[in-house]
Amino acid sequence: MALTWGSKTNETQKTGVSNVEQYFSAWDLSAVYKTQVEIKANNESGSVTDALLVRLYLTLDDSSHDWDDFPYQSWAMTPETVNEEKMTIIIDTVYSARVGVESAGATDDYTVGVSRRELTGV
Repeated sequence: MALTWGSKTNETQKTGVSNVEQYFSAWDLSAVYKTQVEIKANNESGSVTDALLVRLYLTLDDSSHDWDDFPYQSWAMTPETVNEEKMTIIIDTVYSARVGVESAGATDDYTVGVSRRELTGV
């Protein structure tokens, strides 16, 4: 079996991400070996005070997506400037996942984009 990377999939961008968590759509990763996820953040407020919190949630439930109450992994991303900056994470074999994003405080709002590429067997 050969492993191949699929094409890049862009999620619908989130704007006005403040200190209330917003979620990207769920990903069915049951047939995927690895997923490379790129998070791009652009600070909207003109200053950089609050970090962007990025969280990865998992579930085993394929019908109602009963998400875990606590993230599997989490990161704090503090851009050095108000320009777009990015980070990449790797998700190993899991059943289903989604990304949540939130500003660590009320000072900064972010525009956040998420893209992914999946490694599958052929």
